[in-house]
Amino acid sequence: MQLVNWNGTMHGRAEASAAISGTGWREAFEQSAEASSWLAAHRRIVDLRTMEVVAAEIRERLQISPSDRVLEVGCGTGALLAMIVHPDQQAVGFDLCEALVRRGVRRELEHTRIHCGAADGEQLPLSNESFEKVICYGVMQCLSDEAAAMRVVRELVRVCKPGGMVFIGDVSGVLEKHRKVLSRIGMGDRAIETLLGGATPFWRLRRHWRHETPSHLFVRRSLFRKAIEGMPCDVTFRTFGVRPNSRCRFDVCIHKDDSEISGRSAVMVMPREPELVREPIQVERFDTFDQLLPLREKWDALAESVGADLFASFDWCSTWWKHFGQDRTAEIYVAWAGDKVVACLPFFRESIGYGPWQITVVRLIGSCDAGTRCDLAIKPAYIDSVIREVTRRLDQFGTWDVMHIGDLPGDFLHGRAVVHALQRGLGRGRVIYRTGYYPNSVFDIPESFDEYLMSLSSNERSAIRRTARRLAEDHQAQVIGTSAGDLDAAFDQFHRQHEEWWTKSGHLGYFRDWSGSLAFHRDFSAAQARTGRLYMLRLQARGESIGFQYSHRFGRHIHWFSGSRAADAKWDAYSPGRQLHCAIVREAIAAGATQIDGMNGYYEFKTRWGARYTLLQNITVMSQDVLSRIAVRDFTSASRLHFFYNRIWFWHMAPWLRKHFPKSKGTWLCQGQTKKFVRSRFMEYASAMQADDAICFTTA
Repeated sequence: MQLVNWNGTMHGRAEASAAISGTGWREAFEQSAEASSWLAAHRRIVDLRTMEVVAAEIRERLQISPSDRVLEVGCGTGALLAMIVHPDQQAVGFDLCEALVRRGVRRELEHTRIHCGAADGEQLPLSNESFEKVICYGVMQCLSDEAAAMRVVRELVRVCKPGGMVFIGDVSGVLEKHRKVLSRIGMGDRAIETLLGGATPFWRLRRHWRHETPSHLFVRRSLFRKAIEGMPCDVTFRTFGVRPNSRCRFDVCIHKDDSEISGRSAVMVMPREPELVREPIQVERFDTFDQLLPLREKWDALAESVGADLFASFDWCSTWWKHFGQDRTAEIYVAWAGDKVVACLPFFRESIGYGPWQITVVRLIGSCDAGTRCDLAIKPAYIDSVIREVTRRLDQFGTWDVMHIGDLPGDFLHGRAVVHALQRGLGRGRVIYRTGYYPNSVFDIPESFDEYLMSLSSNERSAIRRTARRLAEDHQAQVIGTSAGDLDAAFDQFHRQHEEWWTKSGHLGYFRDWSGSLAFHRDFSAAQARTGRLYMLRLQARGESIGFQYSHRFGRHIHWFSGSRAADAKWDAYSPGRQLHCAIVREAIAAGATQIDGMNGYYEFKTRWGARYTLLQNITVMSQDVLSRIAVRDFTSASRLHFFYNRIWFWHMAPWLRKHFPKSKGTWLCQGQTKKFVRSRFMEYASAMQADDAICFTTA
């Protein structure tokens, strides 16, 4: 590691020195860094094991190869940079404090090709497009204000090569200050996140709120979008903490576009639009799924070929419509290019509202009622032509106020392409694209179970092996599947066990939360069992079923809908849920699946079992017709009363009463989410144009 005096050209200004900061606290900071007491405190704070984990994660997210030139801004002593880069890899580090940089050089690090110097992040002494990978970790909160943060972000993008990556890590979000205050007074993590999650809508009302203090900067995600506005860049965010949707802390990844660079990671960046095909297409419209039975195999083959999940399959859509299609009109579109099917888009139209406040909504089948998601079975090359033609057909069969496509999975690669197709296909309208409003857990499946175990922490591996051994020795436990002939009895037992467990905890559970979901899942499971796609696993100990895992397979995905376990406390020490999860991982490996979908929501135990979290996507089109705008405004205002009813009563007060007064059996206490709320709740996040993750497009 070498110390370099950087006095070269700075962004086209040769007379400027990179070592100048322009801030008054630099000298005081260097003096404090020289003090031995400060160094002792610094050594106690820095956890090298945590730093190693951070370095490995940055290296993986940026896909750093030994040939990449790497830059870190805010490198300090250079310890993190030395852990990130490969041996003998060329790298450069800058920090505002020259004393820290000199101390890092004296540590005799092995990396002799790391060059460090003192410089201000707002004026880097580097030419344009110099580095493939640029890192800035833990620096944003130390800046003076948002204007300085935007200047730093622009500098990082300036020195990044086209096709390169900029990673800005450990950013303090707008709720971080409040989380810290609540933590200091002794409130638990879950209680903090529940409180902050409930209060989040109120922060949006304070449009002129400046989120800064003299010592710490709290920023919104929109700051990074504004910083790169007009630049050929895509930006994605990953929130972390107790609940990923709390927006307390997050990472930012900026990809600088290059038409010659391809093969981006779907998890990290927004992919570019697919190459469009101008081949003529024919679109057919159907009113019922009975008319589509001859196309059932082609529908599923299309969905599998484009990587869509279970929610785009024929059986899911047809079963969902059978159970939840009342008071709705189906408009199912199938697009052909020659003799091949290139798109299957099952829309429906409905009128929802409160008294005189009614709106007409067009949505994808499966997007509500069962608490799940939807997906698009469409070949990427035909997105533009198909979406534009389908939109034209929807307009022909009646006016609508809102079109909603969501919740789409976080790994859906072509959300931006769909948005642009809607822009080009609509008349006057407003398209709102939300890319990160709610988490979805995903387990990436390796080639062997041993590889999966090695990806977990040592404590978790020990717990898995220990409980498996104890179950086998004490109870001769084994995991068995469920055949089509035994499905009814197994589902009854699974449902009863599921209800008992959630009743014990004071909650309703999935099947009572979502009205009609029990009959729907019974019917759908029967259809899946006939095709061999149902995974109803049972953990049996001495003839007693102590847990169930209810999942479905489609293509290379396995969807873990729910689980259950015996309410008897004697099984707590054996962790039946953990063993059933390991069983479904083994089933996924045997079936050649590459991913287990852990469904929506953040759960700490799933994180321990190796889940990563993607953020769901939503596309909403608001009609700009004057009458439609008035109707949507009035409907949104009226629906908020219902939203607060569900947020306050259903999620908080009713569970507390059920837990402390278990003998209360009134319908008023044990009723799940109301039908009206389930069908209208999407408007709460669809119309949130000022949310941090929302991008608003206006059509011509």
